[in-house]
Amino acid sequence: MAYSPKGDYLAVGDSSGKIVLYTVSSGEYTVKTTRWSFHVARITSLAFNAAGTHCVSGSLDTHVYVWSTQSVGKYVAIKGASKDGVWGVCWIGDYKIASTGGDAAVKIWEITI
Repeated sequence: MAYSPKGDYLAVGDSSGKIVLYTVSSGEYTVKTTRWSFHVARITSLAFNAAGTHCVSGSLDTHVYVWSTQSVGKYVAIKGASKDGVWGVCWIGDYKIASTGGDAAVKIWEITI
């Protein structure tokens, strides 16, 4: 799971690949979306960008997805990011993501969002 930098969102991934996005306000958690469900294996890593407008996810299914917190149906898919599953993801600035996985490589992805 991961909180956005301002603490207004919480993303929680499960073992089946589903991610639930919650809005957080005054200590109350409300489901914003359950539509972040394109992974087909355990979520291993989640990270928000500095603005909290996007969340990146990595999974044992080898894929990386970038999700929009503003337009929850919008996403960017990076299929087959790591041969033996993605173990970690993070943001490098506004338009780059780093991922690492079972292939023992760190990969940098430049995305358009």
